[in-house]
Amino acid sequence: MKREGSKSFVRDHLYVKGQPGDLFLSKLGSLVIDITELEHGEPTVVEIAYKLQRGFDVEPVTKKFYKEFQEQHQKFLLFVRGIDNETDRRWYTSVILNRLMFVYFLQRKGFIDNEDLNYLQNKLELSKQKGDNYFYSEFLKALFFESFAKPEIDRDLSVQELVGKVKYLNGGLFLKHHIEDKYDISIVDEAFEQVLDLFERYSWNLDDTPEGKDDEINPDVLGYILKNTLIKRLFGAYYLDRRLQNIFVIELFTS
Repeated sequence: MKREGSKSFVRDHLYVKGQPGDLFLSKLGSLVIDITELEHGEPTVVEIAYKLQRGFDVEPVTKKFYKEFQEQHQKFLLFVRGIDNETDRRWYTSVILNRLMFVYFLQRKGFIDNEDLNYLQNKLELSKQKGDNYFYSEFLKALFFESFAKPEIDRDLSVQELVGKVKYLNGGLFLKHHIEDKYDISIVDEAFEQVLDLFERYSWNLDDTPEGKDDEINPDVLGYILKNTLIKRLFGAYYLDRRLQNIFVIELFTS
């Protein structure tokens, strides 16, 4: 049951014949308890309840997400240090959030590190165990510039150990931006915790329409956000094809 004030609702999942199973599988994936989690004892009732809420309270990606995304943008830029130019700081915040959004999209589809559906969250926790505020400076820079932007054969072994199994993406999204060459940037872990909390409330990777196919990726949210942030501001109206491979080759962040 889900309670909102004095009202209660049954958590359910609507399935229509012919509809792809991705969405339901994604929800079930959120409920899975990995055997390694049992090394420190069985999870509590509260922890199980949280998994249920997280798995079945995801909201469809709509313009509501864009509104919350913009609000998160305003919060995130306050955590960006080292960029004294306000325009550059806002621009770079958009670059980082769009990269994170894209990675989150991939992880929820199971494309990263042996289908780790909580890849970014897990890496953030591992980073925090090493110390404070290493997630951006150590992990994300390695993930962006030494992994997504570099073929596996050219990667250093230490990078592969840090980021796990990550495919090379032949596109401009994860190449170094000129702002990153211009400034010595730092971002604290708290900023990323807030972003991931927002992302976690939504269903990302799924075409949940009856005419959809299980192997068809529907990245409408990516196209919508990109169109309404960097692309629209820099290039005017721009059409983004629905299929993921067309996003791989967008050369937006190199100019």
